[in-house]
Amino acid sequence: MKKIFSFLFFFLLALTFTNAYSQNYSATQTVFEGNRLTQKVALMEQQNFPKATEIVADNLDIIWQKSEPYAIGEHSYYSKTTGKSFINWSMNDQRVEQYENTNTAIWEFPTVDDFTRAYSNKNGSLYLVCDNTLLTALDPADGSVLWQKNFPYVVAYAEPYPDGTGFYCGIGGYENPNTFYSFLLTSQTPVWEFPLENHVVGIAVAEDHSQVAVAIASTPKLFIVDPIDGEVKQDLYYYNNSPSQSPAFSANGEYLVFADFSGYGKLYKRVGGIYELQWQTSITPAGAGFSWGQGQIISADGSTIAFGTFHDFNGAIYVYNTDSNVPLWTLNDCGSMVCYISMSDDGSIIACATWGPEDHSKPDLYIFNKESSEPIATLNTAGSLNYVNIDSDGLKGIAAGKAVHSFEMGWGGNAYFFNITEPANGNISGNVNLIGSDDNSSVLIKIEELPQLSTLTNQAGDFLFENVPVGTYSLTASKIGYISKTNDGIIVSEGNTTHITFELEPKTFIISATATEGGEIEPSGEITVTEGASQKFTIIPSQNNIILDLLVDGSSIGAVEEYTFENVDNNHTIHAVFDNVGVKELKNDISFIIIPNPANDYVEIQINNCGLEKINIEFYNVFGQLVNSVEINETGSSNTFSQKISIANLSDGVYFVKVGNIVQKLLKIR
Repeated sequence: MKKIFSFLFFFLLALTFTNAYSQNYSATQTVFEGNRLTQKVALMEQQNFPKATEIVADNLDIIWQKSEPYAIGEHSYYSKTTGKSFINWSMNDQRVEQYENTNTAIWEFPTVDDFTRAYSNKNGSLYLVCDNTLLTALDPADGSVLWQKNFPYVVAYAEPYPDGTGFYCGIGGYENPNTFYSFLLTSQTPVWEFPLENHVVGIAVAEDHSQVAVAIASTPKLFIVDPIDGEVKQDLYYYNNSPSQSPAFSANGEYLVFADFSGYGKLYKRVGGIYELQWQTSITPAGAGFSWGQGQIISADGSTIAFGTFHDFNGAIYVYNTDSNVPLWTLNDCGSMVCYISMSDDGSIIACATWGPEDHSKPDLYIFNKESSEPIATLNTAGSLNYVNIDSDGLKGIAAGKAVHSFEMGWGGNAYFFNITEPANGNISGNVNLIGSDDNSSVLIKIEELPQLSTLTNQAGDFLFENVPVGTYSLTASKIGYISKTNDGIIVSEGNTTHITFELEPKTFIISATATEGGEIEPSGEITVTEGASQKFTIIPSQNNIILDLLVDGSSIGAVEEYTFENVDNNHTIHAVFDNVGVKELKNDISFIIIPNPANDYVEIQINNCGLEKINIEFYNVFGQLVNSVEINETGSSNTFSQKISIANLSDGVYFVKVGNIVQKLLKIR
């Protein structure tokens, strides 16, 4: 059913774009003017499709906006290294362009296919354009062609080398042979190539170029490839036929993340050259019929992960620390789909492009501090956004999309180059002293108003929260074994560090240990035990006495010689019951059996090694009370003796039968 729905959704989505384009194209004439492909519009303005460019920016400094009457903004990149932006305009008036500080293009390069793909590496040293079967590598300096090849089949995907000296690409399609290539810009002959079972839907390259991954559709696989010789080192399960964003590596290739159509996000870590699953997490909101991973990213330093989803024609954002599959925070109902996510190198700033709701009641662009699901900036357009890319510091970025909602028939697109105004932040540092302990580590510190924020103290008890939004907060310190404490009224001011201290007293419970005459329990009296600790008790009978029973919190656990309370989290009682055994009358090696056991109306006591003229058989309940006693005066000289005793008057339950210094348990049933 999921596959059928997936097909229908993307068929309708494609039909939306295709119909819009075909209606537009039927009213245009394509001509060349200089080095540019343009489409002269004759009848477009007569169509009654909506067009709008109104925007509402909240805490976002828009440096420039580019509004296209016909083209739709697609793949968009900004490089801090060059200070340039690279935008792919598709659907109508197709081309790629480079911009700097204004919305006037520095140069442009014409394309032909309706849905061209374009890519840039992080430092902006190489641009790639996938134009149907034509793959072109452009020099960012002037837009000139560095490398170009017309393949026999569609160029499905491409990704530049991090240093800009070459690239990877996937060629083929659903019904065509598929191949994954590595090329240097200096040659038309591939460095290596290998066949694929299906077409490429994503390529990921680690920033240090140590790892390459290629994802393919239909056959759910993600291949880990050696960048030097193209050897497949590993293949992972990857169920995603049409992600809007490729899987992602941390800068050094240590971590790999992706979210697919299974409704889960996954984190892999490279261990001994192989990627091992560290955790997976559900990215399906409660009550959702399905959830597809679309946006996916990990910060360059490997500390932070974010996923964006499409579920039930809605979207959600999930943010994690690498060390846990429990989200720091989640933001649901973000509009029709969260399709692309970008992140600063340290994971502190996160930008999410969404299609937004059809009624435009919520933003299309969200920008967050990692610490909170409350956005620090938003952009609400009259359309939808397809892509966003922010620089390594998280201070500038570029976003592009469609001028009307992606579910609407219509044309036109917008691009926005913006400054991210850093919110007013401060820091909170502190120290915790655990009274009575030299180790102050592992105390959990939480900011009550920001429940997604927590940290643990080091051995000295120190902790630090950075980039906390200006405000007033309450901090709670807690650890098992200690009484939690909350400090209120902690003021965070811009650019300053507020220091606080905690002293936590041990949290203790009392175990009351007592015993009857005839022995002792060690330790005894009111025993103080720290929360979470264990306490052992030893039961020691005195001479000529036995352990009859041990009562823990009033319940019998039998005649045991020791007992331990584990992980104490409450007050308890423990009571040892002893009884005199009269060993002067009996041999030390006496033994007996009870037949039957369990019993109903009677029992037969068979005594071995008796050798006495008189013997007592005693019955005790679980409270140590004598409930029946039978005295046998004539046992004869035989070492074996048997006595039948009625127990019909005893209530159902557990009893203890004592013969000499031996005690056995009896179960009375109806």
